[in-house]
Amino acid sequence: MKKENTFVYEGLVFEPYKLLQGGEATLFNINQRKVHSMLTPINWDSKTFFEAAQAVNGKEYDLFKVNGIVVLPGKTCLYEYK
Repeated sequence: MKKENTFVYEGLVFEPYKLLQGGEATLFNINQRKVHSMLTPINWDSKTFFEAAQAVNGKEYDLFKVNGIVVLPGKTCLYEYK
């Protein structure tokens, strides 16, 4: 059963999780917490992904959950955010 506020992109179910703010949104802090993920779909396109994400409820998010894992979408791949 699909949860409210989730969307499917390239076969993965994404749940909007959080918008980074303040100090946690600095490039330094983001780079300290992101690691490559094996979840990136083969046909990953960040522009199409964010269009699908915003269509869910009209809000912007930086972090999403996939299979209980918090991910940070990048231009070329998904990063796990720890």
